[in-house]
Amino acid sequence: MSTTTPTTATVPSPDIIEAARAAVEIDGRITELEVTDHNGDSEAIPVAITPTTGGGYRVEVAKDVIAESERRASGPRRRTGNVELGAVADFIAYVNRFKGADSLVFAPASPPGVTAIFDYHPGAVVTVGDEPEQAPKASWCQDRATYRCPLSRQWQLWLVAESRPQGQVAFGDFIEANQQDLGTKEGFASATRMIDVARNLVINSGTKYQRTVNQTTGEGTLTIKDEHDTATSTVIPKAFILAIPVFEGDDILYPVEALLRFAMVEGRPTFTFIMQNKEKCLEHALAQLRERVATGCGIPVFVGTPPAAAR
Repeated sequence: MSTTTPTTATVPSPDIIEAARAAVEIDGRITELEVTDHNGDSEAIPVAITPTTGGGYRVEVAKDVIAESERRASGPRRRTGNVELGAVADFIAYVNRFKGADSLVFAPASPPGVTAIFDYHPGAVVTVGDEPEQAPKASWCQDRATYRCPLSRQWQLWLVAESRPQGQVAFGDFIEANQQDLGTKEGFASATRMIDVARNLVINSGTKYQRTVNQTTGEGTLTIKDEHDTATSTVIPKAFILAIPVFEGDDILYPVEALLRFAMVEGRPTFTFIMQNKEKCLEHALAQLRERVATGCGIPVFVGTPPAAAR
């Protein structure tokens, strides 16, 4: 047996030594001692008994002894670890398979996610009069499952493009390539209208421009005057609307309002957009996620950060 630095060392009583003598040969052999914890539960602990220079013996709880004992056991003493799930449906199914009477779910707002703790502390202690019927117990909180709410591909794509000025051609290409993300709503430009604005806004050299904004509708007008003083106007929509999921793997599409802005930079039109209600969409998506988990799992969901696991 390899030698290790003991994690704990105690001076055994004569009774323990005699019991160990009767059970094993006392030269670096492994035996077990029964101990009682603070909850009154008994457990057999593997120990190594080694002779000392003074003719006595020392009882050690060594790391390699514990590891060897666990390796020989028919199974681990408790479940530990954290399983990462990639979809909320899988998270619910997994929790339903392993949940217990004291299992809980925590849902922090930032970063978004949900964590189930299967071996959470037992609930409130039942009291009789002014005295508790039993002392409260603690659990290890080491068996967990997590869904980290990854943002959808569409949400990340539009978030990156937000507030970034794009020229006429680049903006038209971007809208056309992602037109499947545009929704329909009264008062908002359709995907066809947005592509038409970007593609058909023709700018010629030597042209004068006048930009105006309708204070009632919010629509902008770009008036183009050529050298012969004739004028044509293009109405720029106030906004368009997106219909995209917030979280990856989610089938709920959220209406994100994108305010459209344009400007003339060195004689060329430039477009930008602002996702003005994205925070509300994210908050609503998180609330719906918590409700879906609570209903699907049938266990409490608390808004907050899960506690650290016991060691």
